[in-house]
Amino acid sequence: MAHGIAVRRSPAERGICLDHHAALVISDGQYRVLTLPGKPGSLTPDGRNVPGEGVPAVWLKSVSEDGRVLEEKPVAECGALEELLPAARGAVVEDPRVETARAENPSDDLPE
Repeated sequence: MAHGIAVRRSPAERGICLDHHAALVISDGQYRVLTLPGKPGSLTPDGRNVPGEGVPAVWLKSVSEDGRVLEEKPVAECGALEELLPAARGAVVEDPRVETARAENPSDDLPE
């Protein structure tokens, strides 16, 4: 599982971490988690994050300035995107690679 390296760089923000064999599909303000059945993941039956001991999942995670985990919870199977991504609490700096990513991954439901 990705352990939220980008979250460590911006501890004021919440990160979304995806296990191998899991995907987060976003469309029209909604999200859905897709997983491959029978593949290993980190979500155990009791809701803990134990890589390789459970099923594939998507996680919400936030950390403190010193790297301590403040929040770590599995994402529901589907819901409103605003539940996952509330408004930013600090200054937002767009990654200069975003325009290239948008050009290489066009989507009909993104605003211009």
